[in-house]
Amino acid sequence: CRLGYSHPEITAMQARAIIEAALEVAAEGVDVLPEIMVPLVGHLDEFENQRAIVDATAREVFDEKDREVDYLVGTMIELPRACLTAGDIAARAEFFSGGRHRGPSGVLLVRHQRPHADHSRTVTR
Repeated sequence: CRLGYSHPEITAMQARAIIEAALEVAAEGVDVLPEIMVPLVGHLDEFENQRAIVDATAREVFDEKDREVDYLVGTMIELPRACLTAGDIAARAEFFSGGRHRGPSGVLLVRHQRPHADHSRTVTR
């Protein structure tokens, strides 16, 4: 989300590739329902910004190809802030994926490179 926010053309390029691929496969008779996941969303405004880009890009592709497919736009709840704002994000996201690594790592301040470290101890000051 952060990169797509500062460089919306990246979000548009990825959405275009997904939608074009879905249209191509659907033309071959395969039932498709692409799920476009916006990563690293922490707040509803961030999700809505990226979703608007995805929806506008999908509309452009549908107009160019004169065909449409259904698609879903969602996010992975992987940041601690997203856990706190998930109710707001849920109002607009069509699916959630629970982040197994980043969310807990962010809360516990755990590094991914140390998978065998003992994270059960709490440090207090």
